[in-house]
Parts: sequence; C-alpha cells; structure tokens
Amino acid sequence: MSDKTVWEEASRLRRHPKVSTRILELEKEKEARRRLQAVSREERVLNELESIAFGDGPMAGKLKAVELIGKHIGFFTPQKESADDRTSEEILGEIHKRLQKIF
Repeated sequence: MSDKTVWEEASRLRRHPKVSTRILELEKEKEARRRLQAVSREERVLNELESIAFGDGPMAGKLKAVELIGKHIGFFTPQKESADDRTSEEILGEIHKRLQKIF
C-alpha cells in the first residue's frame, strides 16, 4: 500500500464508531496511568524530602527540604488582605439587615 492509501484507510477506520470508542477508552486509560505515575513520583519526592528534613544530616539541607515541603503545601503563599473600604458601622448595619431578612 502507498502512504496515501494507508492514511486514507486509517482515517476511515478512525471514523468507525467501535474503533473511535475504543481509541477514546485507550486514551482515557493512558491519561489515568500518567496521572497515577505523576502522583507516585510526587509522593516519592515528598517522602525523600521528609527523610532529609527530619533525618540526620547537614542543617542547610534540612532547612532547604523543609522550605520545599512548605512551598509544596502552600505554606509560604502571601495571604490576601481584603480591600474593604467600609467602616465598621457600615459593616455592622449590613449584618443587621441580613439578619432581619433571615428572621
């Protein structure tokens, strides 16, 4: 078969409902395996960082491992401050209004 014929036949098969369904199933399985491998890899890295951070070893390595673990769990992300320009009386008034609606 020529390359053109092979591509045409592959295209025709791809449009077949059973073939396209099976291809989608295989792609989903592949994505699930990829996610599982990524989680497993992440878990291995975190376990290694924990063993460095809480094991025996140089202090600089332990501090860096703790820092990386902290960053991973979002420990060092800056907290957002609310930019509310209302006075405490305005806020209290709004709370009272909402409570009145509830009761």
